Amino acid sequence: MKAFLQLVAQDLYCKIGNDLSRTAIIFPNKRASLFFNEHLANQSDQPLWSPAYLSISELFQHLSVLKLGDPIRLVCELYKIFREETNSDESLDDFYFWGELLISDFDDVDKNLVHADKLFTNLQDLKEKFISLWDKLGDIYRRYHKKLEELGFAYEGMLYRNVIEQLEPDSLKYDCYVFVGFNVLNKVETHFFQQLQNAGKALFYWDYDVFYTQLPSRQKQRH
Repeated sequence: MKAFLQLVAQDLYCKIGNDLSRTAIIFPNKRASLFFNEHLANQSDQPLWSPAYLSISELFQHLSVLKLGDPIRLVCELYKIFREETNSDESLDDFYFWGELLISDFDDVDKNLVHADKLFTNLQDLKEKFISLWDKLGDIYRRYHKKLEELGFAYEGMLYRNVIEQLEPDSLKYDCYVFVGFNVLNKVETHFFQQLQNAGKALFYWDYDVFYTQLPSRQKQRH
């Protein structure tokens, strides 16, 4: 069986042809684009207008007015707000690892479009089972977002959420966005894909194992 990327290149070439200058091909990561470009070039013996290649993270960064923040700066800004909200005298060195974990939690909140106020209110209701810091998480999250917006940068989940909340598919740069090799999506990606599909600007080549897609029919045959 031909490689997945080779099959995608063949099908995409049949659909669009030699001129892919108005097409962006999006992968879960950047590495796959190197192999895909070779497969695509092999589809024609004539010059081919290449598409743009982007990872999903790069695409969201292109679409946001915010810049992806330096990891150290992100923790330092969170530390300042943490100190003010909790009146803690904890050092930055002691806070750093915990700060990275908290940003990771905020990242999950934003990528899954969780209503932050409701989430942290529910946690506050359970405060007897947790440390008192839970009381402050909602305020820390909101102040952190506001501060990062003022500075013009964000952690990845915040940047993703910024894009989906302001997305206007008709104003996007390319005519067609081709998503290749995705399988498990977070809610931001799901909403993003749906909006582009509804606008007629998306093609999808999902990376599912054929075994699992055919499993039900195989089970029926056994019976």
